[in-house]
Amino acid sequence: VSRINLGLMKEKSRYRAKMKKSGADVCWNDDPDKDAYWEIYQDYIKAKGYSEMYGNPDTLFKPIYGERKYLQYDVSGETVAFSILEFLGKSAIALQFCWNYREPNRRLGYVNKYYQFRNLRQLDCDYMYLGTSYEVSSLKKCEYSGFEWWTGREWSTNSDLYKELVLGESNMETLDDLHKQQRIFYSQVDI
Repeated sequence: VSRINLGLMKEKSRYRAKMKKSGADVCWNDDPDKDAYWEIYQDYIKAKGYSEMYGNPDTLFKPIYGERKYLQYDVSGETVAFSILEFLGKSAIALQFCWNYREPNRRLGYVNKYYQFRNLRQLDCDYMYLGTSYEVSSLKKCEYSGFEWWTGREWSTNSDLYKELVLGESNMETLDDLHKQQRIFYSQVDI
């Protein structure tokens, strides 16, 4: 599991420029148009080549951990993307981002996290949890300032070790590879 310590997350000017270039108007929507969101979700899984994770709109909109909020992305008055976040105390869990991908040059998937960080700080949240963080597909998570990952005992900011471990996980094929990963982990993490 990984998270962003929002108190350490700095909104750099280059991030603001990319957010502005996306052309999106972003706001919280507590009462989303479920049909429109479901259509965006369908476009998203088709564009990404993903398997169906939610069998129907009810499962997409059913809270899992706590209070649910939706961050909505509109372009020229049309809803084109949304994020699902759930709240536990002063923390949020980023559950899902969906975008219709009709205009890829907007790079909404890229700027999504920055919009989430900004809006969660405005709600006085301390942390945004990024979910499971295994293998090479999770590598980009450590590029954000304020990144922390759970060692099993404590939150670590050692992004170099994190990178080494997730790259190693992606390359594991044998029990010997697993043993090597364990030795790397236990030699560098205080357990």
